[in-house]
Parts: sequence; C-alpha cells; structure tokens
Amino acid sequence: MRVSMKNCNKCGIEKPLSEYYKNAITKDGHHGECKPCNNARAKKWYKDNPDRGKHNRLKKHYGISFSKYLEMLKDQNNKCLICNCELLQDKNTCIDHCHTTNKVRGVLCTNCNILLGQARDSVDILKSAQTYLEKYK
Repeated sequence: MRVSMKNCNKCGIEKPLSEYYKNAITKDGHHGECKPCNNARAKKWYKDNPDRGKHNRLKKHYGISFSKYLEMLKDQNNKCLICNCELLQDKNTCIDHCHTTNKVRGVLCTNCNILLGQARDSVDILKSAQTYLEKYK
C-alpha cells in the first residue's frame, strides 16, 4: 500500500498525509502545514492574542463573548455563586451551564462546578447529600 506524501508549506519536510490535518476545501483534502507546524502556529497565536483566544473558546463552547464573561464576573463581585470564594479570572473559574439547554447560568469556582457535574445537575442528589452531611455532622 502506497502512503501519499506531501511537503509541509512551513518546514518544507516531506511527510505522509497522516501528518496533516484534514481540510475538505483543499485539492488533496489536507492542510498545507503539517500537524507540528500547525500546532506551533496556533500556540503562538493564542500566546500573542490571549483575550481573542478566550473570546473564541467562550463563543464556541458557550455562545458568550469574553466581554460578557468579564461582565458576569463583575456582576458576581468576582465570587463563586455557590461557595462565595474569590474567583481569579484565569485560575479557578468555570462557566456553569445547563447540560440540557446549554444556557449559561453563571461563573463558578472549579470545585463547585465539579460538584454539580458529579451530581449530574440533580437537585435530588444534592438534597440527599445535604441530608447525609447533616445526619453525620
């Protein structure tokens, strides 16, 4: 079986097509840059454009802009909506959203976001956990 080869537009090294991301628009169905060159370029872009990168991720995953995220933090006084701990913009924050509707509910600390996820967003599970904790106080 013959493996198709291609020269990377960036590093110029000939590599098998498996070393390139797919791209339906191009003639051969693959990007012009090999995966390592593509990844290095993307990593540099995110480093050079941190706010734009955050904006893109928030828009893609939650449908909100980076400015909306900052507004939400401000409205919450930079506090987690569950445990009231201080939220540090890039360190311990998670966008909380309903997994059924995808609607954003607020910004939580990592621990509280994990708590809701582990409870599968179930009010009944969380009430049961509260009862359990009160019983064994």
